[in-house]
Amino acid sequence: MASLRDVIAAVAWSRAVAREYDAGFNETQTRYSLIDPVLCALGWDVADPDCVNVEVEVDFHLGAFTWADYVLYRGKSNNNIGVVEAKKYKSLREFGCNLKRSLKDPCFKHFKEDERKQLYSLTRSGFRVSRGRAILTDGIRWEIYDPRFWKPGQNWSKKLRDRSMLASVCLIRNQGVVSKTLYRYLRRDSF
Repeated sequence: MASLRDVIAAVAWSRAVAREYDAGFNETQTRYSLIDPVLCALGWDVADPDCVNVEVEVDFHLGAFTWADYVLYRGKSNNNIGVVEAKKYKSLREFGCNLKRSLKDPCFKHFKEDERKQLYSLTRSGFRVSRGRAILTDGIRWEIYDPRFWKPGQNWSKKLRDRSMLASVCLIRNQGVVSKTLYRYLRRDSF
């Protein structure tokens, strides 16, 4: 079971790694160094296929395939309750952060709308996540969506994004607030 203390430690770890390796990472290194520690602290065992599957092939339609970076499961029932779309971590300088002030005065670039649209399409086509979460992250910024607002036939829009977003946090900000937000929405026993 996840504890808030574990989440706070994982957030602190990811912040330290991001500051130390400010050149950025490719997507795979982002997952290992920044995303996996946070997911593990939230109770998601990334090494247990009954809990988390990585790089799951998804059939969009008519033979078009893509991959979900992480699919979160309730247990052996394979009842998927979440999809995590990972993006590569860019350096804090690319976000526009002044590294000497970044912990107090963060400034970061938001995800592009086409990255959000990719998560939306992935969740609607391959994984019908009814009561779960759809998450877009680069390990530092986490956007958490409630896919119950995503109805068939809808096109992605900023209005739909704003209505379905549960939380948007950046690990460079206040560590306590970020940890509590992630703990509230993403810990395994909260689904």
